[in-house]
Amino acid sequence: MIPYRRFVLLAVAGALAALLAPRGGLAGKIRARATKNTIPRWKWDIKATKLNGSIARYKGKHRISVTATRGLVRKGVVTVERLGRTVLRFAAHAETPFVVLGDRLLVFSTHHAFSSGCTLIAIDLKTKKQRWKTRLKGVGPVGHSEYRNRINLRAGPGAAVTVFGWESYGRYIEVVDLKSGKTLHHRKVPGRP
Repeated sequence: MIPYRRFVLLAVAGALAALLAPRGGLAGKIRARATKNTIPRWKWDIKATKLNGSIARYKGKHRISVTATRGLVRKGVVTVERLGRTVLRFAAHAETPFVVLGDRLLVFSTHHAFSSGCTLIAIDLKTKKQRWKTRLKGVGPVGHSEYRNRINLRAGPGAAVTVFGWESYGRYIEVVDLKSGKTLHHRKVPGRP
């Protein structure tokens, strides 16, 4: 059994070592500076999972429309126009959310509504070029036969986009840097979905 004084000394030494240990990489720096106000809390809006919900929320200068394609799954092509000229077209389904940041950068998800995983793609609407593409950590790879996968995208905090994911095997929050597409913060949300 460890004497009380030695126990306290070991506990204090461990706490100091944890405080003074260097934090690795950008994610470590973000976590070190993060407060309860900067790391998003779980928020879920069922309308935000829908393509039509993203179009309704957008109040910018571009015109965004969807042309339906034939088939059993509700799919279509999203067209983004500015001053009558097509800026961007991308394939989507009824549950493809997107967010436009600063009327310049469009971030949308590519995920299947009935399997795990999600990829975000950022397109610069001025240059019409892909800025980045990143695979989210999400709940991780899972084996399944029946699955559900829905995504919410929100602007912020700061120069980032926040992803709220709700999959059959769990929920998660992921914050992605707008410039690089790198994950700044990721955590699984406890509790049953």
